[in-house]
Amino acid sequence: MSRYRRRRSSEARRGTGSVSIRQVQREWQDPFPGVLGTKPEKMVLAELVKRRVPFHFQYAASNIAPHLDYRLDFYIPSTKMDLEINGEYWHTTPGAIDRDAFRYATLEMLGVKVVVLWENDILTRLFALLEEVPELANPPVTGPPLHMENDIDDLKAVRRINAVRRTRTTGVEQRRVRRRRVRASREGRYSGG
Repeated sequence: MSRYRRRRSSEARRGTGSVSIRQVQREWQDPFPGVLGTKPEKMVLAELVKRRVPFHFQYAASNIAPHLDYRLDFYIPSTKMDLEINGEYWHTTPGAIDRDAFRYATLEMLGVKVVVLWENDILTRLFALLEEVPELANPPVTGPPLHMENDIDDLKAVRRINAVRRTRTTGVEQRRVRRRRVRASREGRYSGG
C-alpha cells in the first residue's frame, strides 16, 4: 500500500488547463481513540506499543519523589527515562521555558534521563526520532505491563456533550416524553423544566 495517493487538480478533472498531478499524504489514524491525549502524544504512544516498550503514560512524578506535583508524558521504568512531548506553542513561552528547564533539571538530579521530543519532529519523522534514542532502538522486551495512568480528565466537557447527544431521543421518543410530561403535569407531579 502506497503512503501517498494521487489526486488530479480540478482543472485536469474538468478538461481545462494543464494536467498536473499532486500528491496528498494520507492522514494518520488514531489506534487508541479511547485514550486522552494530543495527536503527537498518541503517535508516540502507538509507536511505543508497536515496539513493545513497557511504559507508563501520564505518570505521576510524585511516584519518583513525593514533592513533585506534575505528570511525565511517558515514563519508561526499565531505563528510568522520561519522554516529554513538547508542543511548538505552549512550551516556547518564556514562563514555560523556565518551568520546563527546572522540571528537567530536577528529574536529572533524581537519576531520570529526560528526552524531549518536539511536536513538529514527531509529526514529520517519528520513526527516525525514536531510533536516535539508544534505549528505544533496541527496547527491552521484559518489564512491567503497559500502564496508562489517565486520571486527568481534559475532555470531560466534550464527553458530557457527546453523552447528552447520544441520549437525545428521536422524534417518536420525544413525543412519548412530551406525553409523559403532560400526564405528569395534569396529575400535579411535573412542574416543568
